[in-house]
Amino acid sequence: MSDKRVLVGWLLDAFESQYKDEWQKERFSVLGNTDCGHSHADLDFIFFWKIYDQGYLARQSGKLFGQLCRLAGGGPRMVRSMAQISPEHVEHLKSACETESLPSEVQKAFTHVRGGWRVLGWAVKAAKKLCRLYGVEETSYIAQWLANFICNKRWTGNWEDLVNCINVEVEEATRDLKDDWQELPFVAKGLLEQKLVNPPRVHLTGAGPNVVSFFFRDWKDSTLWRYVWKHDEKNDKFWHLASEILGPSHMGPQGSDERAVLSFLTSRLSRKELESGALAKVNTAVYRLMSDYGREWQEQVRLELRRVQQGQR
Repeated sequence: MSDKRVLVGWLLDAFESQYKDEWQKERFSVLGNTDCGHSHADLDFIFFWKIYDQGYLARQSGKLFGQLCRLAGGGPRMVRSMAQISPEHVEHLKSACETESLPSEVQKAFTHVRGGWRVLGWAVKAAKKLCRLYGVEETSYIAQWLANFICNKRWTGNWEDLVNCINVEVEEATRDLKDDWQELPFVAKGLLEQKLVNPPRVHLTGAGPNVVSFFFRDWKDSTLWRYVWKHDEKNDKFWHLASEILGPSHMGPQGSDERAVLSFLTSRLSRKELESGALAKVNTAVYRLMSDYGREWQEQVRLELRRVQQGQR
């Protein structure tokens, strides 16, 4: 393996050996794709799980929204349950929960929250907006939202039509950039910002471009997942160290910003690897790697990168 490939190879190997199975279990399909953890997924539950897996709520959200979804009797009812929280309690969810002032199923689900009340407040505000937009939705508020603002048409209840429509929008946005993998992540991010994040009438509280990208990166049916690049704080810290330690020997990027990292990666990955989702795999490996090391991340990542530099990995 050439020195210019060694870091990328290490990350892809780490993904395949340590993180692939876990990632596959967290991916989802609405078309019944069996090569993922959630086939025929409840899109409303999945959306709230992925989007509000933030801050102090991180690693709690899947269990929390999963419990609320079961107690309410499905994702749409979960959304309506959160939307029923009175306005005076939205900004003070913790105290409202402590005084048992929330709707019964919400009360039961929120009782075990260990933090992240601000993020939960965003989720409640998003639920209220969805209910204002679509009234009583029995099949999926999120499918209606995606059809409305990505496809510019009404939700018909046909999952295949929704997926095809989203993929057509992705195809149109990326048509002129088929081989420009350095730019494709920015085009994908721009599409999501334009359709789902920036217009005030569309935007759901707490759903910024990075977390919306997180949702699409795990959606097995959507072609968008291959182009998604979530350059968050953990990514920035990792690539900063990689640039600092490996850059002088041409094994790492010259800088930690998104464009420097993508330029480095796309010049060291084959087209076949890129088309099979290598960017998302590297992204996932970095995130998991940093999460595994916890508070000692800097010392441990430095050690790993030194091993990469010395060719011991």
